[in-house]
Amino acid sequence: MNISTKMQNAINGQVQYELASAYIYLAMSPTAKRRLAWMCHWLRLQWQEEVGHAMRLLNYVLRRGGRVTLEEIGKPPANSLRF
Repeated sequence: MNISTKMQNAINGQVQYELASAYIYLAMSPTAKRRLAWMCHWLRLQWQEEVGHAMRLLNYVLRRGGRVTLEEIGKPPANSLRF
C-alpha cells in the first residue's frame, strides 16, 4: 500500500518538528550539566525520545513506498539555553 503525497508531506513535516525538538533538548543539556546533573540526564533522554519518534515516522514513510525529505533545522533559540 503506497502512501499518499498529502500524508507523506505531513509526516515529513512532523519529522522536522521531532528533530527540531531533539535539537533544543540537546542544546540545553550542557547548561544543565554544569548545574543539575539529573536535569542533564533527563534532557538527553528527551533528546533520544524525539529522535526515536522521527525514526519511526521515517521508517513508516519508507515502508509505504514514500520519499523522505529532511529540511534544515535552525539554531535553537538563545533563550532555550538558559534556565
